[in-house]
Amino acid sequence: MALQKRFKGKCDETMLCHGKRFVQVMEEQSLNNREEEQLLLRRWTQRLDKRLESKWMALIIFTIISIIFASPIFNNFDYWGGAVVDSFLYSDWDQHEFYNAVPRKTIVEYGQMPLWNPYYCGGAPMLANPQSGFLSPLYVFVLAFGPIIGLKIEIFAHLIIGMFGMYLLTRYLKIDRTSAYLSSFVYMLGSMYPVMITAGVAIFWSIAYIPYVFLYYLKSLRKTASPYTSKSFEIFKRLEYVLLSAFSLVLMVFEGGVMPFIYVVSFLMIYTVLTLLHRFYLLVYGTVRRIKEHGIHRVKIDIKNIIPIELQNLALILIFTLLIGAIKFMPMASWVGGHPRLITDYSGFSLEGLYHSLLGREQHYLVGRPFQISWTGEQIPGCDFFTGVTYGWDENGMYVGWIPFALFLIGAVIVFKEHWKLILTGIIFLWLSFGNRTSISLWNVIHVFPIFSSLRVAQRFRIISIFCLAILSGLSLFKIKQILSRRSNGKYKTIVNITSFLVVIFVLIDLIVVDSPIFEQAFMYPPQQDFGNTFYDMFGIMPDGNFFQVTGRNGNQHRLMYPIFLLNVGSAKGYEASMEVPRNAIPRDSSEYKGEAFLWNTTGSVSVAYFSPNRVEVRVNASKEGYVVLNQNYSPDWKVEGSYSSRIESVNGLVSAFITPEEKNVTFYYLPDSFFVGYFLSFTSVFLILLGEAYYRFIRPRRSRQRAEPFLV
Repeated sequence: MALQKRFKGKCDETMLCHGKRFVQVMEEQSLNNREEEQLLLRRWTQRLDKRLESKWMALIIFTIISIIFASPIFNNFDYWGGAVVDSFLYSDWDQHEFYNAVPRKTIVEYGQMPLWNPYYCGGAPMLANPQSGFLSPLYVFVLAFGPIIGLKIEIFAHLIIGMFGMYLLTRYLKIDRTSAYLSSFVYMLGSMYPVMITAGVAIFWSIAYIPYVFLYYLKSLRKTASPYTSKSFEIFKRLEYVLLSAFSLVLMVFEGGVMPFIYVVSFLMIYTVLTLLHRFYLLVYGTVRRIKEHGIHRVKIDIKNIIPIELQNLALILIFTLLIGAIKFMPMASWVGGHPRLITDYSGFSLEGLYHSLLGREQHYLVGRPFQISWTGEQIPGCDFFTGVTYGWDENGMYVGWIPFALFLIGAVIVFKEHWKLILTGIIFLWLSFGNRTSISLWNVIHVFPIFSSLRVAQRFRIISIFCLAILSGLSLFKIKQILSRRSNGKYKTIVNITSFLVVIFVLIDLIVVDSPIFEQAFMYPPQQDFGNTFYDMFGIMPDGNFFQVTGRNGNQHRLMYPIFLLNVGSAKGYEASMEVPRNAIPRDSSEYKGEAFLWNTTGSVSVAYFSPNRVEVRVNASKEGYVVLNQNYSPDWKVEGSYSSRIESVNGLVSAFITPEEKNVTFYYLPDSFFVGYFLSFTSVFLILLGEAYYRFIRPRRSRQRAEPFLV
């Protein structure tokens, strides 16, 4: 019995040891499995990071997303812009299709620079029009495929350009790739871009260049870390980034984006002023502290610090922008300066409108909404600081969703120390977007100054607010990831990275689901193949291929400038809102119509022998001295050949020239002096810039190597 008990005890002891060993082995195996899983997850995230690291990969991702996001605009590939609701054509696409079709015809058919547009308002400048975009490199799509298809390709291209620019900017701000993708998606896939484009306000696709303007502005402030870099090389790199920022601004203007240009220049100015105030505060504070420590006689004040490099670079950016873009700025300033547009409309966000614009999931352009809307920019009952919406939804929509908005609020706290200038600038632009609705209105203050007095709709300042929100949402996500990883000593770094990746994917899907369908209302107008018959029903005139003008603005007909133009007919009372244009031409459907050229204070016969946008040749047979009048608005930039006086005069606001009976051929041509001055400044500036770039890139390094060779031998 004793032996049996002893054996049993040893067995129990052995089994217990084996059991403990088994549990220990299982625990080690489980631990190894967890470590292996974490290692696999870490390797997967590292592999994903490496794939996303390439800028080309980012470009491919943005291209694929843009195809998905903008797919509704290609559903009806040949449809025109706009939507017909209750026999009314909504959107400004007719106007911008017209703006793109006229330069194309001028270039392709007549081989001329699009300086004058004879097809609307009795004739108006084309190059000087702030909304004309034929100088843009992307206009090649319109030249190749026509305005309808070309403009759709441009919508798609600007999505890619804008997202890639925001990606480069946020990566430069030292945030990881996942957070950079978030900022890119929020900026370009939020409802602000699609709702403005759906409404046909094509000038606002130039917001895609704003990230590049700010990126190269920031890069121009960077100092080279290497102690072996020469001072001249540092200056060269600084000027290089200044020029890239200036080129980005010029591209905005060349695309007709003068208003976004004003917003981003204002943004840079406010950002720079905040920097200047901060530098001045540090200078004064440091000087006072040194005086207390060492006495006033031993303290030197460094005057150079009073003028920061940000202010210098901003001045250089603006100067180079004006020089490079002079071919557009000079004619535009000449015309708009003589025909200023003064806006007194009531506009601005209410708190209700701001909430629905930023967080409401109903963002379609044409849809009924459960709140009061003032469509005409007038203050009506129910529209105050708390309630109501001014203008259509294209001037208000900017959906980003709750997650980016929450990240922005968190980021305004946790990254305030590093990026307070960006946060305060965004808040200032949000204040501006409240317009007339606030008791202390910053909009009313700036609206009395030149340039700003011509701006319509205070809500458009939201462009910069969303730009700042997009950047800060990415910065906030990156900062949160850093805080969580630091507090867990890197233990949950992989989980944090995967979670942030899933958050970005969720935001992307949400933006596509909410905002992509907005494009469905962009191009709903079927091509007008038999518009000649419709035109006859409207005006009682059958087009014969020769140029003439009709009223073109009976009720909704001002929205038909593009189809009327396709018949080689002008809209004498056409629509133009970006600048003041006189409308003195006599339409053919008027009882006072005398022809596209006629005689004044004399008798005889006159006919148009050749017509083109910039040049018109007239055959004249006058019985006595008098005037031959061209049925186009007068401008001092018109010139004449074959006239006795050889000068242009105004007859009832129309172009005319004094003639004698001996003169049989008179040629009118439009060629503004401001175009020559602008062309010379732009060409000279670009030539000198390329010359300097070639010298520092190729000639100077070669000379440095040649000087070093004797010492190397």
